[in-house]
Amino acid sequence: MELTSKLEGFEDYTLSYKWACDQGEGFHFVEDINAVSRTFTAAEETLVWSWQQTVTFRDTKQSA
Repeated sequence: MELTSKLEGFEDYTLSYKWACDQGEGFHFVEDINAVSRTFTAAEETLVWSWQQTVTFRDTKQSA
C-alpha cells in the first residue's frame, strides 16, 4: 500500500516531509521522514494504523 501527498503551486518552495504512524501507542516518526510517499505492506494488522504527514516549506525566492 502506498500513501502519497501531492502539493501543487509550491514550485518556488523547498518542501520537507515527515511521516508519522500510530500503531496503537501514539504517533512516532518513521525512518524515511523526508519523502513524498510512504510504502508499507497492507495486512490485517496494518489496516488499523493511523498515518499523518507534516509538510514544511521554505521560500527559495527569499533565500536567494
